[in-house]
Amino acid sequence: MQLRDDPRRASDRRRGARDAGSVHRRGILRPRVHAHARDRPAHRRGAARRQGHDARHRRSFDRALPYGTQALHYDRPLVHIRRLSLVEGAREATGTAVIIDVFRAFTTAAFCVAAGARDVVLLADHEQALAMKAADPTLFLTGEIGGKPILGFDLGNSPSKIDGLRLDGRRVVQRTSSGTQGVVAAAGATEIVLGSLVIAAATGRYLRGRNEVSLVAMGTRDGDDHGEDEICAAYLEQLLLDAAPPQPGISLAPAEQWPDWFPRRDAELALEVDRFDFALPVVREDGLLIARPVFA
Repeated sequence: MQLRDDPRRASDRRRGARDAGSVHRRGILRPRVHAHARDRPAHRRGAARRQGHDARHRRSFDRALPYGTQALHYDRPLVHIRRLSLVEGAREATGTAVIIDVFRAFTTAAFCVAAGARDVVLLADHEQALAMKAADPTLFLTGEIGGKPILGFDLGNSPSKIDGLRLDGRRVVQRTSSGTQGVVAAAGATEIVLGSLVIAAATGRYLRGRNEVSLVAMGTRDGDDHGEDEICAAYLEQLLLDAAPPQPGISLAPAEQWPDWFPRRDAELALEVDRFDFALPVVREDGLLIARPVFA
């Protein structure tokens, strides 16, 4: 995997990246890359046109994540930022917790909102989602267990299947193996916000003025594969520090190397940085955790 990052990053941080070690990519979902997901202008509701990548500096994946996966603390005059990961990191999160799941939970949630959904209910238990659907058939259920669609749900955890649908005014209920688990686990946070690359800049704008932010890269169920979430966290961190970073870019393997339940198109959509101009803060209502869009 390769990405483009800020060529102005200080050299001592690059040395820190080598000392910290690389983040390894394993499994079928992230094989070595041979093709690049190119930029395209956005044409759908809520979309924001993105800058091109061609002139940006390339760096290897391990050098581009200088902080590794450990929790880090930054003291700045205006904002205190913590970098955390996985469900354990969500449990440790304080202040405003940004729960980041790029592949694919909170990309899917953003596409549901862009399709007209009024809000997204976030659950840890798929049985609860099915019970809610039985009581209210108008609910739209999306999610996965082990990456695969759940029997009785309307769709799996797939932004490409949501893209083009009309969900006007409907409530979405989402259960995933990483993202929604992190939201439920972040009980110590004073505020929860969903994070993904498609809403990154809007999320950064929404977070302005917060004095404590925990950026939690959720990763996958096996606990060691969350590079895209770390990239999103690094991008959000730079936005919060007013560093004006370039948009990150990630290369993808050819389509035939992706499984049927995780098509390459899902990843391509997930990497359309800053496509939408809304953030997804989470509120507690009637015992539920509900994400609603705030345009920023």
